[in-house]
Amino acid sequence: MSYTDYRVTDMQWLPPVKSAKVKGKKIAKNVLLVLASILVFLAAYFPLTYRWAQTTWSDLTIQEILYHLMMPAEGTATGMVMQHITRCLVPAILITAAFVVVMIIIRNKPTAAFFVKGGAAAIAGIIIANTVAAFWKEMDVTEYMDSQSNYSSFIDNNYVDPASVNLTFPEQKRNLIYIFLESMENTFADKGSGGAFDENVIPELTEISLENENFSGGHTQLNGGVVMNGATWTMGAMFAHTCGLPLSISIDGNAMSTQDEFFPGATAIGDILEEEGYSQSLLLGSDATFGGRRLYFESHGNYQMRDYYYYKDNGMLPSSDYKVWWGYEDMYLFENAKTELTELASKDEPFNLTMLTADTHFEDGYVCSLCQNDTDDQYSNVYRCSSRQVSEFLDWCSQQEWYDNTTIVLAGDHLTMDGNFCDNVDEDYQRTVYTTIINGAAEPEEEIYREYTTMDLFPTTLAAMGVEIPGDRLALGTNLYSSTNTLLEIYGYEELNSNLQAKSELMTELTAGIVDQTCDINVMPFDSQTNTVQLIVSNVKGITPGVDGELCVKVYKESDQSDLVKYWFEDRGDGSYICTVNFADFDFNAGSYTAIVAINDTNSMHARDYTIGAVAVEMGDGTANVETPDTADSFGFGTTEFDYSSGNFEINYTKSDRSNLAGVQFAVWKQEDQSDLHWYPAELGDDGVYRVLVNAFDYAFDDRPFYIDIYEVLNDGSSKMINREYYRISDEQS
Repeated sequence: MSYTDYRVTDMQWLPPVKSAKVKGKKIAKNVLLVLASILVFLAAYFPLTYRWAQTTWSDLTIQEILYHLMMPAEGTATGMVMQHITRCLVPAILITAAFVVVMIIIRNKPTAAFFVKGGAAAIAGIIIANTVAAFWKEMDVTEYMDSQSNYSSFIDNNYVDPASVNLTFPEQKRNLIYIFLESMENTFADKGSGGAFDENVIPELTEISLENENFSGGHTQLNGGVVMNGATWTMGAMFAHTCGLPLSISIDGNAMSTQDEFFPGATAIGDILEEEGYSQSLLLGSDATFGGRRLYFESHGNYQMRDYYYYKDNGMLPSSDYKVWWGYEDMYLFENAKTELTELASKDEPFNLTMLTADTHFEDGYVCSLCQNDTDDQYSNVYRCSSRQVSEFLDWCSQQEWYDNTTIVLAGDHLTMDGNFCDNVDEDYQRTVYTTIINGAAEPEEEIYREYTTMDLFPTTLAAMGVEIPGDRLALGTNLYSSTNTLLEIYGYEELNSNLQAKSELMTELTAGIVDQTCDINVMPFDSQTNTVQLIVSNVKGITPGVDGELCVKVYKESDQSDLVKYWFEDRGDGSYICTVNFADFDFNAGSYTAIVAINDTNSMHARDYTIGAVAVEMGDGTANVETPDTADSFGFGTTEFDYSSGNFEINYTKSDRSNLAGVQFAVWKQEDQSDLHWYPAELGDDGVYRVLVNAFDYAFDDRPFYIDIYEVLNDGSSKMINREYYRISDEQS
């Protein structure tokens, strides 16, 4: 029987209705396929990238990786980018595509598809986990995380603020040429000259160093700076050489690419020379933006940028679209330097030309038209070529009128990162960067072999320019012409290197402008009637004041922070906090102040301050109600260190005009509800100081601060509150 027998002439076949359950299974399969494909891609990409990094870089550090993640990638060499794409990204994509093709072929075989998909995901997960574990171990991530979880006072205790040192320049200021030689090591000289190679690949540079100053104490061997944590890559190295500090940014810091300043609290050689009227330029054949170089040198010395794009935009390259390696090669760099030096020398002011070569950058360097096939190894040939070019450039300099009054520093920025170039170097050999000073205006106090780091080149360069440095220390660097020991000579490599990696309160303060602002700070207008400024902090992120620690602000005007005063915030009960900054605490010194807001970690032994924001505060707007120093009704507050034997500490108070003052008393408490408040009438001493002893055992003995309200009792019997102060039983007192 057929359908026509029932006279059904208009019947249509409809597709079967798929149930929601079937649709859900299909969606789940597609989602699982996407997830499995992602895992396969990562399982291929991670190991390939890790292996590529291992063979491309030697001694890569977690600090360098984190730093470059915070910086823009602009200016990266196209060759390196393409190498990563061809060796890592493309193979990972092909492997993933192959997996997807297999899954399409077996899509109609549910059981096979399930096992292939599940197996691939499981294997991919294992590969990813093993790769992460290997990376974690090789990069010593655990050690780095430990160093970042606790503050060390090492840098703080050894730092000498250059802004606080009275530097004396010679009457005729010397010019400076500072040439950073990319990845240049003393290692590449022959063993007889102090290197580690059987055959010298930098013969001209070796001769130049031995004929000039490298602080070997008269030895006929090369000597140079040891590279420490925070200075193992180009920008870190340039920072250490010129600022005397490691380029250390905490892992909770904000991306530096978004900042307007680079370590605003630090003082670099560019800052010093700018103040002395120097004309300064940074010359390099790559993009100055890469790695933060533009930001640093413009922030510290207002250097004129003479980079690849400067010469490209001004039509000074072989063609309008010319680009090789990182921009243009060193043979053009040295020619451009001659032009730049001629222009700088024509001006009335002294000059500082800082240069950076690039041909010897890993991997294997760039072969230019001047390179010769001296050996079978490309990187060795590039180093030989660089050695010749530097020597020829110095010969040209020696023929110029300005040469005798110019100090020239040749310095490798850091050790080479080429993965295998130093495979045959003995593990006991101390690799150092190439270091030579030519035409130095100083002589070593002692002819001894110095052990030093690249940070020591900061004060040493100034000394080589004839600058007198009281104390012979700047930042963490030591003047190598002096007999003062370097930090490397005092502490040794392991201890110094470990301490430089640790988190530092000082470095946190110096990076106030590049630390993530984790709160809102509102500065109220300066009140000329009370001579105060109020700060209101709100939207504090990541911490809870009162639970994780007390909220405070450190206010100072002087760069050495010698006038620093710490204030504590009061909880306003609405999620905001307020404190009052008193102009009198700064002797009514009008101007712009720095206010660093921090959380004082009361749970730690040393009650460390963790910066969460910073802001500028203007005090003294010309209408301040301030009398002249002879008649000013000024006051002073002070405390003594806590006496653990007696449990006492002293509070003292002075007043210049006591004519209407009958006495002084202090209200002291620690509990927020003032349930432990005590009143202390002060006694007036023969020296005009009101004093009182407070016994800490009358209060809870913990890290919370003592609140101290100062009250003046007037002759008419009335009293008035003068100010609120704070006291802590710790190594940090208000």
